[in-house]
Amino acid sequence: MNSNTNNLDKLSLPTQYTSLINFMSKLAIDIGFTYYSTMMTIRSIDDFPINWEDFENEHSMILSQADFLFNEKLIGSYHQTLDIRKEFDNLIEDEKNKFTEKNSESVKNYNLNLANSLWQVHVSPGLTADSLFEDYNEFNNALDSFMQEYTNKSFTGSEAMDIYNQYKDDKTESALETLDKMFKLRDATKAVKDAHQELIDQINQSQERLNLLLSEKYQEEFEYNEQIEELISKIDELTLQLSN
Repeated sequence: MNSNTNNLDKLSLPTQYTSLINFMSKLAIDIGFTYYSTMMTIRSIDDFPINWEDFENEHSMILSQADFLFNEKLIGSYHQTLDIRKEFDNLIEDEKNKFTEKNSESVKNYNLNLANSLWQVHVSPGLTADSLFEDYNEFNNALDSFMQEYTNKSFTGSEAMDIYNQYKDDKTESALETLDKMFKLRDATKAVKDAHQELIDQINQSQERLNLLLSEKYQEEFEYNEQIEELISKIDELTLQLSN
């Protein structure tokens, strides 16, 4: 009877060990994954957006500690824990992808806000009537300044290039359309102003000629009246002499 009990106990040892391996494997995943997810969450709150080189460095540093915590809890041979290692790696990869998307969105928003701000500084004022670009060369210079400063200050990567191309193509095309209209309006306004000024000049010239003619007429009338008065005076003198 005792012999049978001992045999059963011996047979149950592998099962118990397997259960322990499974338990510790789940614990290892929970500890390692929780550490990675928590630390990356903290980094995302404190630091995002960050450039992609720094992102990979942060990921590698946190993953190194997560791997240590994970492996520290594992028991069993490499073959016995191979599946759980793959599961852990897949979980980490999925979680990393989430933070990659989150940083990508943060980088995109940062670069977009930067581009909008720089566009307002370098380009937008020249598209208004009050400070319109003098010509297309001045517009192109402003556009180059915008692109250069954006390139220097934006986070590099596909997000930056997407926004760069958006402004280089769509935004620039829209600006050129606006500029064409503003130049036509400016030219038309100038033509109207020039015509108006020409009319004013003609009116002023006509008024000057009229004033000159009136002045000459008044002078002639004055001289004529003087002559009449002089003649009347002579007639009066002659009449007086004849009376005497």
